[in-house]
Amino acid sequence: MFYVMVKSGTNGYSDYDDCDLLLTEIPSSNIPRIGEILEFGDKENFTRKKYLVREIKRSYNFKSDKHEYGEWTYVYVINA
Repeated sequence: MFYVMVKSGTNGYSDYDDCDLLLTEIPSSNIPRIGEILEFGDKENFTRKKYLVREIKRSYNFKSDKHEYGEWTYVYVINA
C-alpha cells in the first residue's frame, strides 16, 4: 500500500501546521516512479484528474519492545 499526497506549500495547497494533504491510499505494492502520471476518476461520470509524481518518500520504524516494525510509502504529486 502507498499514500498519494500533496506536500504542504506546493501545488496551491498550504496547511498552517505544515501537514501534507492525503489524496488517497492505494492498496498496491506497485509504487509509481518520479515523472509518471497518475490518473484518478469516476467510472460513472468519467471525470478524470491527472497528477505528476514529483517525489517518493519511504519511512520506517525499527521494531522494539514498544512497537512493531512499520513501513510507509508516500508518493508526492502535483497537478499535471
